[in-house]
Formats: sequence, C-alpha cells, structure tokens
Amino acid sequence: MPHLRHAGPESDGHEVVLRFGDQLEVTPADSSAGWMVADYTSDILRLHGSAAAVDRHTFLVIDGRLSLAPAGPQARPATLFTLRIRVLRDMIQPPQS
Repeated sequence: MPHLRHAGPESDGHEVVLRFGDQLEVTPADSSAGWMVADYTSDILRLHGSAAAVDRHTFLVIDGRLSLAPAGPQARPATLFTLRIRVLRDMIQPPQS
C-alpha cells in the first residue's frame, strides 16, 4: 500500500526521500492563480490528474525531480518550486518476470 507524503512551501529547493510507489502531494505557497507543472521526470514520476494550474499536484513516485511554476499574469518566470526526489533504493522491487 503506497503512502501519501506531503511537500509544502518549506520543501522548496530541498530533497524529499520517499519509498518506491509512494504518492507525493505537492502544495507550494499560496498563489492566486495556482501552480502549473513546469517540468518533471516523466519516465520515473507519474502525474495524477492534469498539469494545469491548481493549488496542488499529486505524483506516483519512482525517482526524479519536479518543478512547478506559478500561473497567471503576475507570475514571474524565474519563480519555480523545485524538489529533488530520492527513493530509498532498498525499497525498490525488481521487475516481475
């Protein structure tokens, strides 16, 4: 059973350590127009839902990096919310044959 982990504004720029198969809910600081998914490692993170601007995004985590960008006309392109995702390697299960 995957665990739901949360990353809030205090996690910006930091590393989050998760287990294989965990779900990560990312909720950056309040932004009137929400946050769009700017970038993520799609072959090792799975986005649940849309990349459009919302208050939070949820991913199935395998390993990788993600960035969210503020949406709306007042958003500055240089303002990104970024996380480095590290998976506990001893929790990765080998592929089933």
